[in-house]
Amino acid sequence: MGNLLELTLGLGAAVLLLCLGWVLFGKLLAPVGEPGAPLMILIKGEGDGSGLEHTVSSLLWLRRKELAACPICLVDAGLNEEGRQVAEHLCRRWPFLEICKPGELPVQME
Repeated sequence: MGNLLELTLGLGAAVLLLCLGWVLFGKLLAPVGEPGAPLMILIKGEGDGSGLEHTVSSLLWLRRKELAACPICLVDAGLNEEGRQVAEHLCRRWPFLEICKPGELPVQME
């Protein structure tokens, strides 16, 4: 009985340390931004915008986990009509998103 208790406690402690390490590692490596911080996420949209929704949903996961609080901007770098509709749909769905042209940005995109 004593060996089973020791094994259970040892396994529980190992899992607890693994979870703590995972959280700390994530906090260290995640792109953290606070409101008002000089950090902005730019998503380059081209063509039909096929990858926009997946990219935005990934970034929203970071926001929900409070790993990134910076603004997100969809950059129209050659979206066609279908791509613009996708971008506009995303902006209606999540009002904190915005669409801008590359010339409206304070930095140049390559």
